[in-house]
Amino acid sequence: MRRLLVRLRGWLAPVADRPLLFGALAILIASPSLGSGLAFDDLFHRHFLLGRPALDGQPYAPGGIFSGFHGDPAEVRRFAEIGFAPWFTLPGLRLSFFRPLSELTHRLDYALWPDSPWLMHLHSLVWLGAMVAGAALVARRTLGAGSAAAAFAALLYAVDCTHVTPASWIASRNSVITTTLAWFAWIAHDRWRRDGWRAGALLAPALAAAALLAGEGAVALFAWLVAHALFLDHGRAARRLLALLPCFAVGLTWHLWYRGHGFGAFGSGPYLDPASEPLEFAKALLTRAPLLLLGTFLLPQVDAVLLLGRGELVALSAGAALFVAALAWLFAPLLRREPAARFFALGGALSLLPICATIPTNRTLPFVSLAAAGVLAIALARHAEGSAPASAGVAARRGRFAVLLLGLLAAAHLLVGPLLAPAMALVTRLLGRTIDQAMASYPRDAALADDDVVVVSAPDFFFVGPLPFVRAHEGGPRPRRLRPLSLGPVPIRATRRDDHALELVFEGGLLVDPLSQLFRGPGHPMRVGERVALDGLAVEVTATTDDGRPSAARFVFERRLDDPHVRWLAWERDCLKPWRPPAAGETVTIVPARAPWTPKSRAGEP
Repeated sequence: MRRLLVRLRGWLAPVADRPLLFGALAILIASPSLGSGLAFDDLFHRHFLLGRPALDGQPYAPGGIFSGFHGDPAEVRRFAEIGFAPWFTLPGLRLSFFRPLSELTHRLDYALWPDSPWLMHLHSLVWLGAMVAGAALVARRTLGAGSAAAAFAALLYAVDCTHVTPASWIASRNSVITTTLAWFAWIAHDRWRRDGWRAGALLAPALAAAALLAGEGAVALFAWLVAHALFLDHGRAARRLLALLPCFAVGLTWHLWYRGHGFGAFGSGPYLDPASEPLEFAKALLTRAPLLLLGTFLLPQVDAVLLLGRGELVALSAGAALFVAALAWLFAPLLRREPAARFFALGGALSLLPICATIPTNRTLPFVSLAAAGVLAIALARHAEGSAPASAGVAARRGRFAVLLLGLLAAAHLLVGPLLAPAMALVTRLLGRTIDQAMASYPRDAALADDDVVVVSAPDFFFVGPLPFVRAHEGGPRPRRLRPLSLGPVPIRATRRDDHALELVFEGGLLVDPLSQLFRGPGHPMRVGERVALDGLAVEVTATTDDGRPSAARFVFERRLDDPHVRWLAWERDCLKPWRPPAAGETVTIVPARAPWTPKSRAGEP
């Protein structure tokens, strides 16, 4: 392996100090995403950014395109009335994020090229290139201009296939913008502290503020600033910590304003607020942190955990914890000897804390992935040099297994990742087409405007919620009422109680997957007898699982079940198809609604 590393070092030498070339490489790898089109949240953003009126005629809530639920029960009911939220949504749900700078880039898209999604994707790729160039500058300032370690780190970050996910989904551009601004804020701070560049004292907090206004994920910047003060800055410890005050004052001001204006998350499974839900966050941290590190160092598509059942997820988390222990064993000698390695390790470790507030996905990894690139680059550079102390620590003293593990990590990042990146860039396109097929399976005749559409089963929210917005954009008919009764791969038994009442039994309970838990987290159980009243529909929970998830509910409709103005749909194979309610007293079984990417093992999971 050493010969290959020496040869790679030679190839990189001419471009080691050219961060823009590494940014261009990242753009090239992710370029297949240019044809991905719009998917998921893009469909909602399009409706708002084109200036379409609210579907129910009421004013939009303030906060921008990333601000959905504001903890107002009346607002939750309003969204449920138009089919934008399922009936089991927590009345106090808050999913409201303030990202005005990121939203500004989307407004620019719709002002200049509203009908050209490929240009929107190109816009995202430009930000990806800037993010990688910024990370390359961080590596150069940390590891030394022209050094093999800095070149290796820039290359590892540029070809990291996990960056393709946030760059190939337009709605996730905020993750790339946030990280880009954060890296340049760190660079300005470092130039101020180590080079005496006085402008950096003002520019660093200004860029930190910009990063926070692009996305709340910028709080990870402060992890890297702390690591800088401990391992890279010079002078007395008190002066190093005092130097953090300008940026931290910006962060505190932002936090107080953000919370004071009602932004943040509460009541959702994927999104957690450590301050208001500390127990749920602590439990999630134990599971999510190892998975994120596994995804950063080895697993190309950490989003795959969304497809796992509870037992499979626990097993993978345990395996990920063992993998993290192996990483600690491998890099321990390097961390003892090299302050730069400790800088990268601590910056990445502290970055995990805010990232664990949401489900593990590739789009949350750009901050942590620089830690992996930095530590791995130092190890590879020292192994290539064959220097006695470092080489003994990483390879010789740790034996053959250390070399094997180091080679495995290098192969995963430098060979497997770049080969998979183009395919990963197409994932958004494939998922978007699946949603488009689902939207096409809804009725389209003009009479739909007077009818109710009842979706008895669907794989998840994105197979139902976009319909009103898609139809409003197309100018086509949309239903008078849209009522999803269940979401997720759950077997259902449906019994007709009378002309207006249908009882559904959800085997294993609803809210089994992260996407359905978006609307009600595990920490907010439902009770037997709990009722939800919507226009033309009353729902009563008649049974729950041991952990408080609804396992049976009675749905009483204003219209008769066989009224011709009620359109019944249920998921079958890969689309929604017409469904007929059973006869009085009859019980029928509805197969689990699985998306094409959902394993069969997920169906009916308790």
